[in-house]
Amino acid sequence: MKNKLFLATIASSVAFSSFAFAQEVNPELDREPVDLYITANRIPTSLDQTGSSVSVITKEEIERSNKTSVADLIRETAGLDVVRTGAPGGVTSVFIRGAESDHTLILIDGIRANSNVTGSFDFSNLNASNIESIEIIRGPQSVLYGSEAIGGVINITTSAGSGQGVTGKARLSGGSFGTQNYLAQVAVVEEAVSASFSAAYSDSDGFSTASERNGNTEKDAYENLALNGKVSAGFLEEGRAELSVRFVNGQAELDGFDFTEGPVDDPNFEQDNDQLAGSLSLSHPISEHFKASVKLGASRDNLEGTDPDSEFNNYDIESQTESITTTLEVLPDWIGVLVLGHTFESRKTDDNGNVDVSRDINSFFIQEKFALEDWPVITAGVRYDDDSDFGDETTFRTSLLYTCKECDLTFRGSFGTGFKAPSANELFFPGFGNPDLEAETSWGYDLGVEIPLVKDKASLTLTWFQSEIDDLITSDPETFLAANIDQANIQGIESALSVDICPGLNAGLHYTWTDTEDDATGEQLARRPKHRARLSINANPIPKLDVGISLLLVRDRIDTDLSDMDDYERVDLRASYWVTENIKPFLRIDNLFDEDYEELAGYETTDIAAFGGVEFRL
Repeated sequence: MKNKLFLATIASSVAFSSFAFAQEVNPELDREPVDLYITANRIPTSLDQTGSSVSVITKEEIERSNKTSVADLIRETAGLDVVRTGAPGGVTSVFIRGAESDHTLILIDGIRANSNVTGSFDFSNLNASNIESIEIIRGPQSVLYGSEAIGGVINITTSAGSGQGVTGKARLSGGSFGTQNYLAQVAVVEEAVSASFSAAYSDSDGFSTASERNGNTEKDAYENLALNGKVSAGFLEEGRAELSVRFVNGQAELDGFDFTEGPVDDPNFEQDNDQLAGSLSLSHPISEHFKASVKLGASRDNLEGTDPDSEFNNYDIESQTESITTTLEVLPDWIGVLVLGHTFESRKTDDNGNVDVSRDINSFFIQEKFALEDWPVITAGVRYDDDSDFGDETTFRTSLLYTCKECDLTFRGSFGTGFKAPSANELFFPGFGNPDLEAETSWGYDLGVEIPLVKDKASLTLTWFQSEIDDLITSDPETFLAANIDQANIQGIESALSVDICPGLNAGLHYTWTDTEDDATGEQLARRPKHRARLSINANPIPKLDVGISLLLVRDRIDTDLSDMDDYERVDLRASYWVTENIKPFLRIDNLFDEDYEELAGYETTDIAAFGGVEFRL
């Protein structure tokens, strides 16, 4: 089967290249190039001025993918692994460079979205509607973002509109598992004011969350509603104000868990999740060399489970965070850019009445970016966090970017420390919590080189990374209480090759080797693949037709009991055609060759599934 999949993928690429490719491309690609700005330095910075290891998924790439969830969009990114427990609506976790899922900080328009209960973020309900870009920053980032940023940061930026005048679109689609998707979006851009609003709804009959290999057949349905609004406006000549609000509701039927059989059918277990996040930011220059900004943020996550058959599946958990961040940018011409900042966060947790606590966090950070002409771009920063529950932590980070004009190579590197504060459950949950816990800490570095090939028609990027995570929190086998008793070592290589084969045809290949070790046992860390590769081919064989195929391979994983987990390879296909400038039918096929695999032992994954629809634009 593996050989057949490999040959099928190669055959597809040969078939694509046999077309007479036209110069005209579809409207999504026929746009003026724009510079990309990222949050790796806390201030807008282009990719060619950043020493961090960063991947950016652009608005154009999101629209071309025809995917409806953020988890599916980021699933194929180098150095990152996504695991979902069964059908849509099941808990969906992200691992960056072998770190834990609660070592990834998730920001929505710059506002922390991680749960105060667990410290992690569940991607199961995060819809891809009205998103401008997704920035994935690998490596410790605590110096700018504090706790949970040990493995990296994923920043999701919503759209405030682009271009001029009124634009809009509507998407209707459906397909396998009785799936229906609806999207309506409108944007208005007039001089100094821009605004964008969207509503998206998904409904699916789903499939069994518990694995069908174990005889489970009951379908688990799922519904999702996502509402998003963003307004940006100028004030007092050079000032800028931005208001963003995002609401998501996910309703999922889930399966139960038996400690002897694992996941099992449960026809009456339902979960309702409300997520609300909002931010208001104001910025204005004070003088020629000073710019002040303030950002107010709030997020609320309410998770409710009901099941008349099991007391364990009945819960009502609420996580709430309010924050205010003030920054001052200092721009003296001779030294670069200095950023001074302070963040105050108030975090509240109510876990079924078992945990009802509040904690306050004060953070101070400073970062200097040196960017003199013909010199390496160097950043260096330090941060101090004071947490009312567990104490204080100091982190630092530095990065370097150097472009060698003579040898036409770009070098990147970074070194930093990170930490993850104990979650509310780890500190206070009855029978497990330990108020004497210390923060998990880490150090890590990466070294990379970008090599242009074949007269800028291809490029190769190679990155070596290594990190150590200390005082990992796990259950003490003697007391069953949370304790800082584990340590992990992680190292690996990320490689990415991009090739423009000819006009209208390009290919990309990335491969990540990750070597992880639990110091206590000497074993590989559970559920982290040693080998992960993705091959993608994108083509415009005729004008206005856009076709893409991708192959994802995952190898060498073990479960928590040290048993081998499934190796798998999955092929996905997409196609779209602009009938007119305003109408685009599209098709997406997931798991084209119907691969039977489990991302997590005992939990089902999708069979071959087809989804089609049409998009209308104003």
